[in-house]
Amino acid sequence: MDVVVCVKQIPDPADPGELNPDTKTLKRDTKLILDESDSYGVEMALQLVDAAACCGADAIKFQTFSADRLVRRGAAKAASQLAATGD
Repeated sequence: MDVVVCVKQIPDPADPGELNPDTKTLKRDTKLILDESDSYGVEMALQLVDAAACCGADAIKFQTFSADRLVRRGAAKAASQLAATGD
């Protein structure tokens, strides 16, 4: 199974580099590392991939969301929600 993992590198906190005085952005000639919390996420994702493969999955997708950005309090329920909840 082929696995693609997208991660963001960050400047090494031990050697954070410096800002470009003209653009006010970080100079990109500093050492970049994988953030420790991201490395845990990569390991967890690989474990989940292995578990899915053992169950016969051909493909998997991981996605996060924040419910408060998808719905608003007091929004009307869909007909299927009303039928399922009895409200």
